[in-house]
Amino acid sequence: MTATVEMPAAVTSTEQLMRRAVRELLERVDYAESMRRRAVQDAITSVLAGQWKHRAETFEWAAPRAGDYPGAATAADLAEATERCAAVAFACRALAAMLDAGWLE
Repeated sequence: MTATVEMPAAVTSTEQLMRRAVRELLERVDYAESMRRRAVQDAITSVLAGQWKHRAETFEWAAPRAGDYPGAATAADLAEATERCAAVAFACRALAAMLDAGWLE
C-alpha cells in the first residue's frame, strides 16, 4: 500500500501563484519579442522606395475630390487639405526617388 501525502492548501495556492507569475512573465517576453520584430520590420520597410511610393499614393487618394461630400468644410478648407495631401505625396515620392538613386545608403 502506498501512502499519499496531501499538500496543505497554502502550498497549493502558492504553486498556483507561481505558475501564474511564470505564465505572465512568458507572455511579457513573447510580447516584447513581437515588438522587437515589428520594430525591425518597420526599420527595413522605411528604407524601401516601394513603401514611400505606396504612401504617396495613399496621400493622393486621401485628398478631397470633386464628388466627395464636404460636410462642414468650406471650399478654402478643402483646397488646403488638397494642397497638404499633395505636398506630403510629393515629399514621399522625392524620398522614394532618393532611395532608388542610392543617395541615402
